[in-house]
Amino acid sequence: MEAKKSFLEFADLFFEGVLFVLEDLYARYGDPEQFLNRMTSFLMARDQEYKRVSDALWPLLALKLARLAQDPTVYDNWVDLAGYAAIGAYVLGKQPDADRAGHRDD
Repeated sequence: MEAKKSFLEFADLFFEGVLFVLEDLYARYGDPEQFLNRMTSFLMARDQEYKRVSDALWPLLALKLARLAQDPTVYDNWVDLAGYAAIGAYVLGKQPDADRAGHRDD
C-alpha cells in the first residue's frame, strides 16, 4: 500500500508540473486548437497529409519520443510528452466522432 501511496504522491506532483507547463504554453501561444491549426498549415505546406487538427501532434510526439529514446533521463521531455498527450485528448474530446472508451465524465 505504501508503494501505491508513494506513486500517487509522485503522480500528483508530476501532473501539477504538467499543468504548470500547459498554463505557460497557453499564456505564450493561446488556445491549443488554434496553435495546432497553425502548425497544420505549416505542415501541409510541406506536402504532408494531415486531415485533422490532432494530426499535427504526431511530429511533436515523435520528437519527444525520439529525444527520450536517446536520453530518458531528461525530465522535461516526459513532462512535454504528457502535455502533448493532454492537448491531444482535449482536441479529440471536442470532436463528435471521438471514441471515448474508458473516458470518465466527472
